Amino acid sequence: MRGTDPATSYRERGYVVARGAVDPSLVQFLVACAHTLNSGRQLVSDPAFGNTVAKYGDPAFDTLCAGFVGALSEVAATELEPTYSYLRWYRPPCELIRHRDRDACGHTATVHLANWGEPWPFELEDACGAKVRIELDPGDLLLVKGREIPHSRPHREAGDYLQVFLHYVERDGPEAEYRFDRRPALGLSPESKVNPGGRYSGENR
Repeated sequence: MRGTDPATSYRERGYVVARGAVDPSLVQFLVACAHTLNSGRQLVSDPAFGNTVAKYGDPAFDTLCAGFVGALSEVAATELEPTYSYLRWYRPPCELIRHRDRDACGHTATVHLANWGEPWPFELEDACGAKVRIELDPGDLLLVKGREIPHSRPHREAGDYLQVFLHYVERDGPEAEYRFDRRPALGLSPESKVNPGGRYSGENR
């Protein structure tokens, strides 16, 4: 991953940007995968947004999530485990309300894939209390401590925006039980999740 001492930035500020982290040819492939999922009606309505659609745990995007474990573990200075991927195709008007992530998302990478319209900044309040606006190009990756750092996107009136979240927990951390987001393996639907007692949990995110 490119950048000056990203581990220090991540430790001190709670986020780091890796420009060009995903090769352009792979970005094109992932965008094509998203189009295939969309045309096959495999993207479902995201309950957080009106006409925005999403896909939880698709095998291609879960594989991407697993593929970044080594590099992101170096940045986080701890061994990470993948939990799940979440492809989201934003369709305006939409807005990502300021929030922190759930337990399965202690470390979240957002990868920008495509943008049909104006740039759409990712906004956060870093660990030092500074308010930051980050614009990503296709292939850029933003890693953020999702449970600690409040983040959002402003209201968007026009132009679709395609990106994928890659979520992780620390192997030896308190949320380690969320490895694969409590699924038996990556690439499976949310219906395969079990709670700590071994029963289906019913969560879809």
